[in-house]
Amino acid sequence: MKKTILFALVLLCLLGLAKAENLKISLAKPLQPYAQNRLLVDSPIEGLLTLTIKSRAVDWVIARDVPVIAGQNELVYDGLHINGEPLHGGRFTLSATLATAGEEQSFETDLQVSRPLAVLQYALPRGELLYLRGGKFEVDVYKTRSVATEITLFKRGEAPQTGVPVRFIQDKNQTLLFSWDGKVNGKPIAPGDYVLRFAVNKGEGGQVDIPLTALDEAPPHYPVQVTPKGDFLPETLDDATVWQAMMAPITVVESDQVYRQNIYTKPDTKSPVSGQVSSQTAGLKVLRLEGDFAYIGAYNHKDGAYFEGYVKLDRLKTYKPNTRWGLLLNKAAQTMTVYRDGKPIGSTKISTGLMLRYATRQETRAGAFLVGQRLPYFDNLGYRYRYAMRVDGFNLVHQLGHPISGTMNFDVEDAVMGQKASHGCIRIDRFPGEGGINAFWLWTNIPSHTKMLVLDDKDVRHAQLAKFGLPITD
Repeated sequence: MKKTILFALVLLCLLGLAKAENLKISLAKPLQPYAQNRLLVDSPIEGLLTLTIKSRAVDWVIARDVPVIAGQNELVYDGLHINGEPLHGGRFTLSATLATAGEEQSFETDLQVSRPLAVLQYALPRGELLYLRGGKFEVDVYKTRSVATEITLFKRGEAPQTGVPVRFIQDKNQTLLFSWDGKVNGKPIAPGDYVLRFAVNKGEGGQVDIPLTALDEAPPHYPVQVTPKGDFLPETLDDATVWQAMMAPITVVESDQVYRQNIYTKPDTKSPVSGQVSSQTAGLKVLRLEGDFAYIGAYNHKDGAYFEGYVKLDRLKTYKPNTRWGLLLNKAAQTMTVYRDGKPIGSTKISTGLMLRYATRQETRAGAFLVGQRLPYFDNLGYRYRYAMRVDGFNLVHQLGHPISGTMNFDVEDAVMGQKASHGCIRIDRFPGEGGINAFWLWTNIPSHTKMLVLDDKDVRHAQLAKFGLPITD
């Protein structure tokens, strides 16, 4: 998949203009993320310029040791920082240092950052195949503003100009999810290899090319069956074993993603409830099938303990996860590792749920999950959490939070990053870890229907329950 958004950091020397007496930098209008923001640099001497933009939340070097001439220079900055994340709106400080042999000048000014330009931030397909007999091709799309998305289809290897427009339908519940049935003007396309191009403003606001293969087949059916050994969670942590679990089909309760399903002690919905699991994204380990019921194992919503019980077979559905990506979350280490095509490519620090005496449900549950609904942000208890992806009911993967009111800062949740600290969600570091992975990187690269494996820290969990004088059930 090719992403084409033109960002540049270009220095243009404008010769023949008068020298400034002191270093000065000006911007004609508020800085806008994704735009070509022109910073005018009036320099009294020739030297090397370093520019830094700062707020309580951001400290980013725009340019380092860039040559400037005596006189007026122009610097073009796109308003982005780590991993191409747009600067937040509000007030920033722009600091400049001009270094020459034996001399250094500095300059500082405040500037305002406005709303981002309208761009296509991502278009992430949930798969690579389109089944023309009753299937649909799903893509999660996020734009920085509510503008039209231009979608065209052309045959792979042919010029994009030969493409035809196609119409995707927005999901009623997941507003960033769009799907297409493979029809153009009411007729199915021919089987073959194609490219879908998503664009904003004829590509000026970014475009993404998605390869797909159309098959003259019905979508495959994955029956509910006993989970093979090592397919729910890996038995060892070598790459091949982890990848096997990531690629294995996953059985879930088929319902709304925030619905909690009762699991029963007997194959009878009137029997006592042994535990609860989230629907649509939380995987179940199928241990055996008994008539109209499946006997399953999972981690309980109440306290994260492993439990077993019965659920009606007609409540279950099995999915094949995304075949390119996988996530491995280690609760004991408080890390998330990203896998691509069978190999780890990087990792990031996280904060999982901190169990409390009267809120044992805050324990982030172990198990296998699918990345589900995506939300640009949500608010909770006075904090805003960005780049959110639902994985287990009301638990989401997201960037650590900042207060909704006042100056944006992450001080409180930065201080406990890498420790259990959340209400059950999985907070992701805003700073890049190994391989450059951070919350914004996950948001713009990991598609929904990617499987996430969460390793239990049973000893730590048991110690916390014992500390509270609460029963240990597993």
